[in-house]
Amino acid sequence: MMKIIAYNDSFIDSLFIYWKKLGENIPYFFEVSKEKWRESLVEDELEEEKKFLLQEIFVAVEDQHIIGFIQFCQPTFDWDENGFKYRNPKIGLIRHFYFEAVRYDEAISKSQGYKIGYEWAQKQNLDYLRQHFGLYFDQWNDDGMGSLSSNDLNRLNRNLETDPILEDIVSIKKMDSAGTHSRGVTGSLSNRKSMLAGILTAVKEASVLNQPI
Repeated sequence: MMKIIAYNDSFIDSLFIYWKKLGENIPYFFEVSKEKWRESLVEDELEEEKKFLLQEIFVAVEDQHIIGFIQFCQPTFDWDENGFKYRNPKIGLIRHFYFEAVRYDEAISKSQGYKIGYEWAQKQNLDYLRQHFGLYFDQWNDDGMGSLSSNDLNRLNRNLETDPILEDIVSIKKMDSAGTHSRGVTGSLSNRKSMLAGILTAVKEASVLNQPI
């Protein structure tokens, strides 16, 4: 089961190995020692001043293996449009964000929302499903939800929020009260996205067979 854990230095060895694997297929990847990488990650400085006033790092762990991490920060200083340095800018930034898309979709497939969507779709006509969910299918089929950009996910989520057909499948409140809300699955995935993944999986299977579900 995947867990999201706040970073501490006990992660540094495994996190450094994970980071190096990320760079194996990147031609411009810059090799550094573990000590220098840790310094850059948590104690980065510019002209002997810490770059970040506040920062948070969270690590995604599954079966004792790191499958992703995120670091977001508030800078100590920034530069205005005229090139003048000023302090305590009211901005935040995501400095690192890595996640294994395959593991993300595997987590979805274990959720209650996925199961409900999949079982519902198996009882529907394929043409009916293509008509209502074709907008999402190509995007999901090509990349998987886990590999979509944050902009893609936000746009997809806005579409889901206005799609009344998903409300007909199951009561979201009922799922939440049963303790199956998405926080127990991925920490950010909504029940609607879980159900959509289940539906699209059934659509793909039926399309391969080229027969009604």
